[in-house]
Amino acid sequence: LTQAKTMRVVWGTAALVLLQIIGTSALTLPDFSTLAANKIYFFPMDDAVCGVGSKMYYGIVTPETMPPASPKKFWMESMGGAICFNKDSCSDKEFSVWLDLVTVIFRYTKPFIEGIGVTAQQFLGMLTAPNNANDLSQFRQLQAAYLPNQKGGPLEGEVGFYFPSCSGDAGLGNYEVNYTSNMTVRHAGGVGFRAMLQAIKAKHSQIDRMTLIGASGTAVSRVAWAPAVADMLPQTQIMVVADSAMHVLPATQAFQFFWNEVQWSPNPSGNHALAKLYDPNTNSFPTFDWRSVSAISDMLRSYGGRIKLLYIGCVHDKVIVGDRSMLSRYAKLNTSATTESSMKEIEQETWDFLKRLRSDAPAGTAFSYITKGDCHYQIRNGFEKEPINQSDPSDLGVQKFTEAFLTGKTAGPQHRWCCGRGLPQITQPGKQEASSANSGYEEISSVDSTMPSLIALALAFAAAWESFTTEPFTSSHQ
Repeated sequence: LTQAKTMRVVWGTAALVLLQIIGTSALTLPDFSTLAANKIYFFPMDDAVCGVGSKMYYGIVTPETMPPASPKKFWMESMGGAICFNKDSCSDKEFSVWLDLVTVIFRYTKPFIEGIGVTAQQFLGMLTAPNNANDLSQFRQLQAAYLPNQKGGPLEGEVGFYFPSCSGDAGLGNYEVNYTSNMTVRHAGGVGFRAMLQAIKAKHSQIDRMTLIGASGTAVSRVAWAPAVADMLPQTQIMVVADSAMHVLPATQAFQFFWNEVQWSPNPSGNHALAKLYDPNTNSFPTFDWRSVSAISDMLRSYGGRIKLLYIGCVHDKVIVGDRSMLSRYAKLNTSATTESSMKEIEQETWDFLKRLRSDAPAGTAFSYITKGDCHYQIRNGFEKEPINQSDPSDLGVQKFTEAFLTGKTAGPQHRWCCGRGLPQITQPGKQEASSANSGYEEISSVDSTMPSLIALALAFAAAWESFTTEPFTSSHQ
């Protein structure tokens, strides 16, 4: 499916043999006192592997000033990435990228690694070498993630966890699927994400706030994971940033296909004819039962304000539109789907969902900032610069809106929408509605919420480093 196939087959075989010998075991976090500030460390994931069977890793992201011995606030960021769900989609040159970390690294860092003369496999080895403290300032320049705990960042001073995507399931799966006699994909990203959560809880039982950050496919799954995380941490405030999350929304045709037909779907009554559970212990996994159009609002209401969500995105997101066309083709939902028809479908689903969320979610639990254009994955690629309403001094743009949500300092409208979508709302008891005759965007409910020396050496020889930009890919999950 991907480059460096021979090496990954060796890794995959070794990983599976190891699992057969020792079985799955509880992940144990290192003592934070042994970690240096402003670094990102990568550790092997004990309970999960990538889609092709190669080793899965997670990262610990330390701030510039380390917190006390028992920190009360953490964040977990999941790398965006595509899913696959049958032989054809998992063989697709784009979707198959997300079944192994080697190909993911090649996608994100191709100009850089070629500039310093190493392969993606070698660079992965550099990043994940035992006890390797990767300089975080240098790692940020790769533009592989948001990582918002820098000085002046919205989560300044907090230890974070970085969860790369390499299982083709956006971190939701717990299945090994034999699509053909020659193609087995381990959609076990959910096993790895659960192991991280359990390890954090085991080491730090008193957590005031846990922030989940996802983009693209993992934005969908972080919303799906929110109630499971809230149940696992019953005294903790759960904050979710969902960037470019409109791939799959409640009660849509796309969701119904995922729920009923995808082999690794969490639906216990779904079609699992080609699959077997990767981990027989299914406790603490998300149900992801979004069959009701009000599934998200109902979930927020049931947790009494302990879960808060932020959706950001562009209404004509080019990657989501491209993915919908490919989903329609590979899932045979609409074999005549075009870019134009997919765009219209996504746009209608987006506004229908957001209007219902605005109307039904309890005050102070749901936020959104939806701009015009076709941007994707703003927290990594850069936030849209222009605010939706430049004549409104309170509209500071999507970046400031996101930072206010993360810091708990939201004030003013909970929802800001482009494209004249600020329609009147029936005010529910306990809600306030503000409106602007000239705004053309939503103003609802003002609520206050209270790399290692090796990399450094490599960088020294990379003359083009300062002008480094990621190579563009058409409709790719950048």
